Amino acid sequence: MGADKIFVLSAKYGLTELDQVIDPYDETLADLKTEGRARWSQMVYSQLVAHTQDYVENFVFLAGQYYRESLIDKINRHTGSHVDVPLEGKGIGQQLQFLKRFTDNSIIPSRDCRIQGDWYR
Repeated sequence: MGADKIFVLSAKYGLTELDQVIDPYDETLADLKTEGRARWSQMVYSQLVAHTQDYVENFVFLAGQYYRESLIDKINRHTGSHVDVPLEGKGIGQQLQFLKRFTDNSIIPSRDCRIQGDWYR
């Protein structure tokens, strides 16, 4: 499976293009209170709408809970798009191992990806 567009979620810059070069920073959404994360997700949702003006059938989030929680709520409320979080509930070590296996093949994992007998649901 491939992707039409891939973005990176940044605590400092919001939605960034995959090949966009940004200055290093030391910020995370875990440092923000609920209100700050809500403002961040509204900013990112606005950026996402601007970048995906046409209907998007699927959104795949390969991000931590703080980065996706409010965004998924907004997408579910305002679009007819399907949202998939294939690595939900996995520890960071499992997530990194899973993603490393896909990096060389340019495949975006979905809920039905199978790796060496393990279903990631």
